[in-house]
Amino acid sequence: METAIVKIESRNFSGENINSVDARELWAALEVKTEFKDWINRRIDGYGFVEGKDFCSYLSESTGGRPCKEYALTIDMGKEVAMLEGNERGKEVRRYFIEAEKKSRTIPAIPRTYLEALEAAARIERERLLLETKAKELEVVVEAQAGEIAGLEPDAEYTRRMVKDDTLITLTQVAAKLEISAVKLNRWLVFAGVLRKMERGLVPMAKYLAQGLFKIQKVEAGGHYYDQVLVTLRGEKWIIERWNEHKAAMASASVQLQLFDLK
Repeated sequence: METAIVKIESRNFSGENINSVDARELWAALEVKTEFKDWINRRIDGYGFVEGKDFCSYLSESTGGRPCKEYALTIDMGKEVAMLEGNERGKEVRRYFIEAEKKSRTIPAIPRTYLEALEAAARIERERLLLETKAKELEVVVEAQAGEIAGLEPDAEYTRRMVKDDTLITLTQVAAKLEISAVKLNRWLVFAGVLRKMERGLVPMAKYLAQGLFKIQKVEAGGHYYDQVLVTLRGEKWIIERWNEHKAAMASASVQLQLFDLK
């Protein structure tokens, strides 16, 4: 029998029972050198995780001393946090969560009480309605893009680099392609809510990491480690498209102001 790296338990998140893990156990499993309190606070504050949605907090039972603040994380947050460690142990823990999710889907939990049976039925109905809604939204998107795809010219550089999916570049390199300074690009990404200023520098918001636009790599310099933000192939194209939209909007606004001055 496979030994559990981190125990997975069902906990209540905003009225719904969701599989979760204890943050302190996850911290220990990831073999993090930073103190637990500092580590969990940096992960929550630095990557936009939301209490009640991604995690819940509570005070541990006192054994005579002062109760400690503990955290229960959803499996999705656990996977993201493991990925952020940027090492082999983090990858191993993330794979463990993925396999655990696969097993939980193939072996559904049997309700133990009438209330749990009602909750399970309600959850299944919500999931069915959600899938129907997403399917309809996808149909609309496919129809809207069908005409655009036919007129697209092949991008030779994109095709060549798609062969190597893990191609990563720095924000400075992206800025050079846009023919602007790295400082200007960073300021714009912060203003657009893509990056967030932290004490250790700029970090991507969690949702953009989850979309595969950025990756964080541990870099050693002078005996100290810091997080370096790198841009994926998908992220590069996304930034360039958003920047061109921004430039077009600014140009349009400038023309409208000039016309207003002529009146």
